[in-house]
Amino acid sequence: MRTAPNDEPREIVGSINAAGSALLTGAVMAAILGATELADPQRRWLGAILLAGCAVLSSVLIIVYRRAAAPLLPPSLLHRPHLRRGAIAGLLNTATTSSVATLLTLYLQDTLGRSPLAAAGTLLPLSLAAILGSILAASALRITTPERVCAAGLGCIAVAIAVLIAVSADVPAMSARMAASGLGIGLSSVAANSLGTDVMQAWRSAASGIINTTAQLGSALGIAPYCCSQR
Repeated sequence: MRTAPNDEPREIVGSINAAGSALLTGAVMAAILGATELADPQRRWLGAILLAGCAVLSSVLIIVYRRAAAPLLPPSLLHRPHLRRGAIAGLLNTATTSSVATLLTLYLQDTLGRSPLAAAGTLLPLSLAAILGSILAASALRITTPERVCAAGLGCIAVAIAVLIAVSADVPAMSARMAASGLGIGLSSVAANSLGTDVMQAWRSAASGIINTTAQLGSALGIAPYCCSQR
């Protein structure tokens, strides 16, 4: 509070777009639930209905936004290339790492019989390495572009997951591979946020919300098929 500059006073025009917020929330929920149920042979019909509902809600959302005086997602902001690239990177970050972490948690507890605390200890290097990756990202962004830092982080995640799949499930080695994945997400997430919020000051709050929403959506959509594959 002492160091952050105060916002300049400005007139707030319009009101919260409640209809747009409800439609966006409903479309996201339908997409997540639909992806989950689609992987279950006995409930595949429900998944198809939910995904179709997501398409309908998204279409109505576009119409509502075009008519809204103060849309939740300003069209001018959505057309920003930096924001789109940052949002895609954020989605890929969580879709890959959250899904693998969830699957490994189930494997450690259900297959190997590890306790929740022991399973958490095995995956702890993921979080610690993510902190290190975030620190390295700050330095990397001073000498290169956010796109390259994102690519490096996503590449690190991809290599770590590929090795995790190919090599035997030795628990200490598993922790090392998850640490490499954490290093990648630390690099890529910081770069994605930097890239996505590189917009006009008036749009930064909305841009930050979009980046965080896509990251949460990536976690949900990434975890759904992994969990369904265990049914």
